[in-house]
This record gives sequence, C-alpha cells and structure tokens, in this order.
Amino acid sequence: MTDVSEWTPSAAVRTVLLALANDAEVESWQPKWPLSGCTRLTALDCSGLKQLATVGSWLSYCTRLTALDCTGLKQLATVGDWWLSGCTSLTALDCTGLEQLATVGAYWLFSCPSLTALDCTGLKQLATVGSYWLSYCTSLTALDCTGLKELATVGSCWLSGCTSLQALLASADFQAARVSRRRTTRGG
Repeated sequence: MTDVSEWTPSAAVRTVLLALANDAEVESWQPKWPLSGCTRLTALDCSGLKQLATVGSWLSYCTRLTALDCTGLKQLATVGDWWLSGCTSLTALDCTGLEQLATVGAYWLFSCPSLTALDCTGLKQLATVGSYWLSYCTSLTALDCTGLKELATVGSCWLSGCTSLQALLASADFQAARVSRRRTTRGG
C-alpha cells in the first residue's frame, strides 16, 4: 500500500486511519482539509468506512494517488467541493460502491490528467455535480453515462479541457437537456 515511514499524520487523519483499520462506523468526516496534498499517498482502501455518509473536501492534490477502493462507501451520499481534484496520477476510478452518492461539489475529479477510465455504473443516485466535474482530464477518451439516471444538474464547465474525449455514451434516461453543459464551436 503506501509507505508512511516518513509521514506524520494529523490527528484527524490518524482518526480516519484507525477507523479504516478497525472497520469503525464513522458517519461523518469533515475536517477542513483531510488527506489533501498527501503527496506520498499512492492508494487508499475505504472498505472499512461502511457507515460514512458525508465527507468534506478530501483527497485533493494527492499527486501520487493511483488507486482508491470505493467498494466500502455504500452509504456515502454527499462529498465536498474538492474531492479527488488534482490527483494527477489517478488513472481509473471504479464508482460501483458509491450507490448512495447524490451530491458532489464543484471540483470532483477536476484536473486529473492521467484519468483514462471512470466507471459510473454505481452512481445510480447521483443528482447534482458541481461546475468543474471532470474538467481538464486530458487523457479521458470515453465516458459512459448510461448509469446516471438521476443526474439533473451538472455545472457549465463539465468536461472542459478534456481534449482527448471522443465518445460520450448516454441512455435515453440521461436527458441531456437537464444538464446545463452547453458546448459551442467557433464559426458555427
């Protein structure tokens, strides 16, 4: 997992790491910047956070984070603005465990240039995502939104700067008209 031999976690981080290790019933975790900027963190297993329903902005600018196990986050419903933004080494995210996630803040997965795959099939309750969701994910080539049946609000800069995006898959239920993203092209 992660080499933490030279890292001294804050009190808030120690609490969560203990919860992870002990399979605790943590319901809310909202320190101001928990686990943000952890440049040595490469992987995180959240399987022990089965009761976690709300987190503030966490895991932003963890530049070496390549893997996040979301399978245990089945009760997570709300996440703050900066969740997983600036995670420049994150290549894929499997959201199948995020079955109750309904609201995510403005910068979810913002500026993750190595992200090539996002499995949205578990995001069945996702209704609101902030303005910069998936912006500047320059390696993302395709996005399957067929599981996003409840998505009603996505901010205006959704997918901005995704220069490699070639395919956006959506079912009839997606109702792109509800999504506030409007693309314009020069000269037409």
